[in-house]
Amino acid sequence: MSVQLDGVVNPGSPNGGETVEVKTSSDKTVAVSNIYSVTSRSHTSEPTVSETSSTVGARTAYKVGFTASPTGGLSPTAGSWVMIKFPSGTEFDESFFESSVTDSSTRQQVGDDSCTAFLEEVTCSIQGNVAAGNTVAVELDRATNPGSPNDDEKLGLETSSDAVLEPSESYRIEPASASGPA
Repeated sequence: MSVQLDGVVNPGSPNGGETVEVKTSSDKTVAVSNIYSVTSRSHTSEPTVSETSSTVGARTAYKVGFTASPTGGLSPTAGSWVMIKFPSGTEFDESFFESSVTDSSTRQQVGDDSCTAFLEEVTCSIQGNVAAGNTVAVELDRATNPGSPNDDEKLGLETSSDAVLEPSESYRIEPASASGPA
């Protein structure tokens, strides 16, 4: 007999001697599994950020890329997710918000409109398998840049497998250019 438990969360700290105990309604004797280990949580690579417009308050699309750690595989049966925390003032219009998540290593889409936004935080449910160490791209359309210029904006990214908030490379939010008659 085999039992699969989806969405189980490993213990918070590594231990070299984990086991599982099993008994059934007809077999009252407890059976103990072989010993397995749980590794420490890791982190993704430094996220990369590109946007279609870097102007203050402009409507834009963000593309955020990262590489999962060597132990950071993602799976829909495990309830895996990617969370991106944008700088204060970034807005996502939930009624027009579009998103995609792609495993760039395999060129497979693993999330189609699977992201939700709350204030500056976007969480994307994973709908396909991503192997540990693979490169992932998250595209978020119809976002609005913060209302203040900044030469050193950063976002943070973590996944359900690599649950350490990793800061991105810096990106710019530029002032709107002056227009009109001279």
